[in-house]
Amino acid sequence: MIIDAQTNIVYFSSLLEGQFPEFWTELKIILEKHSIKWKWIYDTRYIWCRDYMPVQITEDEYVQFKFFPNYYLDHNYIRYLKIQDEMEYNQMGNINYVDLIVDGGNIVKTKDKAIMTEKVFTENKNRE
Repeated sequence: MIIDAQTNIVYFSSLLEGQFPEFWTELKIILEKHSIKWKWIYDTRYIWCRDYMPVQITEDEYVQFKFFPNYYLDHNYIRYLKIQDEMEYNQMGNINYVDLIVDGGNIVKTKDKAIMTEKVFTENKNRE
């Protein structure tokens, strides 16, 4: 499994540049200085894309969970919900879709396993 430090590209919501232009200018300089590849994800509604991005498993293989956290059911957050199947990930590679609600920010990867918080159980009560 690819741990975060080994990923070969960094993806950002295209909202970042418009919502935080000064931050993006500085971050882009740092990325370029260290020769870190990056790409935009367009048509997002929520800036923190780690939560809904596919998780990189190998150099060209990813797992896409469903992102539908229970707090999005609140009227203050529902407008941020975006179905992952509708997003363009700039030809990331082979994406395997898994019918499991998971917030990618709650996943920690090691070389041979993924550690998830208990939230995966509360979000998927219909599963054993």
